Amino acid sequence: MDITGDKKSLIISTTKSGILLYNFHLGEELATFKDHTCQKYPVKCRVSKDSSYFITGSEDSIVYIYNFISDKNVGVLYGHTDVVSCVDLNARDYTAVSASFD
Repeated sequence: MDITGDKKSLIISTTKSGILLYNFHLGEELATFKDHTCQKYPVKCRVSKDSSYFITGSEDSIVYIYNFISDKNVGVLYGHTDVVSCVDLNARDYTAVSASFD
């Protein structure tokens, strides 16, 4: 899981329901993201510094980029051949790093 920049919401990666955007001040779920695959292994997700998007790993060997405003997948990054279990973002220049079982 990761916390948004405004410290009001967090994203939670689950193996049952996809990734949930949850506002803990309001106590409610705001959105669910399900384009990636996460059924067997936990995968990490990271919110961008400006909280406009987040990235997540996936069991289908792809890194997914989601937009918070549109609640949609806005891009994918290829390069792995197995489960992408961990991702992170460099806050200075928005470069991404990913780790996989490959």
